[in-house]
Amino acid sequence: MLTLVSYMQAHDPDQNLHRFYRIEYGQDLFGQWIVEINYGRVGCKGRSIVTLYHSQKEALSYVKQALKRRQSSPKRIGVSYESGLSLE
Repeated sequence: MLTLVSYMQAHDPDQNLHRFYRIEYGQDLFGQWIVEINYGRVGCKGRSIVTLYHSQKEALSYVKQALKRRQSSPKRIGVSYESGLSLE
């Protein structure tokens, strides 16, 4: 079962930019740790990346790395991500 870590959105109507970023992690039935990242345009299906890890420490390290990258979004896309209000 996956646990939601973060759901964020970035909006800039002037650039017609409306993005979401969702991170979940948990363990599968075989004991491996899973990190699932979904991202894309708000209102669309988006894309999904699923990565497997052998330990919880490795999975959480990847989650922290992904969240740190979202902090640099003002430089990359011109707008920062904020915590989303609703899960779609």
